[in-house]
Order: sequence, then structure tokens, then C-alpha cells
Amino acid sequence: MEEEINQMILDNDLHRREDMVQLEMKYRKEMAEAAAQLAQIMANMQVETRSKILALYTEKEKEYLDIQSKYKQEMFKTVNSLKETFPDGTGDDIIKDEVKTQLKNISERSVSFSKLMNEDMKKVFGIIDDGMTKITTLAEKYFQPAKPNQPALTQNVVDAIET
Repeated sequence: MEEEINQMILDNDLHRREDMVQLEMKYRKEMAEAAAQLAQIMANMQVETRSKILALYTEKEKEYLDIQSKYKQEMFKTVNSLKETFPDGTGDDIIKDEVKTQLKNISERSVSFSKLMNEDMKKVFGIIDDGMTKITTLAEKYFQPAKPNQPALTQNVVDAIET
């Protein structure tokens, strides 16, 4: 009778181990599929976010250029008004100086705007890259297979449940 009990214990242990192997295989397959899906989602998110940022950049650049164009038109209207005020040419030096000053201001503002937009884009892209790195690291932690001479992931879960 004792031998039968020992055999039943061995059979139960063997059955439990076989179940664990099947569970581990299923778990690894599901984790591999989940990792692949997560990688695809992350890649799509990164591409979509970068596209939206570039579109926003282009939109803001166009708005800025429109404002700059209106500013130039106003400047030329002012020049024409000054020419009408000084038809004999006595104000030409004042007009030239004012035009140079205004064009210099436009140029400086344009450079400042471009630098600001580029710095902002670099920061945002850096934030996106950092976020993706953190998500990838987290995913790798949970999706990586067990290391040699280490218990299987499911064994760790079972051990935690049994204790």
C-alpha cells in the first residue's frame, strides 16, 4: 500500500511537472506574441507622434511666414507714405535707414523663431525617445525568457502561490 501511495505521489508530481512545462510553453508563446505586438504599437506610436509634431512645426512655420509677410507689406506701405510725405527726396536717408532696421529685425526674429522651434522639436523628440526606451526596458524585463539555471517564470509564480 505504501508503494502505491509513493507511486501516486510520483505520478502526481510528474503530472504537475508536465502541466508546468505546458504552462511555461504557453506563457512564453503568449509573451512572445505580446512583445511583438507591443513593439509594433510602440513603433506606430513613435512614427505617428513624430509626424504630428512635424506637421505642427510646418503649420507654425507657415503662420509665422504669413505674419512676416504682412509685416513687410505694412513696412512698404509706411515707406510709400513717407515718400509721399517727402516727395522731394529729403527723407530718403531716413527711409533707407528705417527699411534696413526693419529688415534686420525681421531677419533676427526669423532666426530666433527657427532656433526656438528646432530646440523645442529636439526636446520633444528626446522625450519621445526616452519614453520609448523606458517602455522597451520594462517590456524586456517582463517578456525575456528565463536565464539558464534559473527557475522558469511560471515556476516563480507557482512557488509564490504555494508559500
